[in-house]
Amino acid sequence: MSVETEVVHEATDELVEAFARLLPQLSSKAKPLDHEAVASLVTSSTNTLLVARVGDVIVGTLTLVTSPLPSGPRAHIEDVVVDTAARGPDQEWWHMEEGCVTEAWRTTEVA
Repeated sequence: MSVETEVVHEATDELVEAFARLLPQLSSKAKPLDHEAVASLVTSSTNTLLVARVGDVIVGTLTLVTSPLPSGPRAHIEDVVVDTAARGPDQEWWHMEEGCVTEAWRTTEVA
């Protein structure tokens, strides 16, 4: 299985649908995101939203949150979710024990 990762620059119907499918797998308390909410995530100056695709299907998302600090900019990863259908022992790009930050995510250029 080939996984491609990319930075998202705009809210699309495809992305809204992907969040509708993926977010419940992350949290049973998370409210569904409409187009406006997804656009707010994508356009926030403190967020970089990445998606993972298998073929034409978004199978995962990762939000990189950046903060300016006196010692320099910092970033942390939030809300990583990978579709259960894309997980499994033969899906080497996804490793829960490594906190999802495997090669596919690490090699995505965000700047």
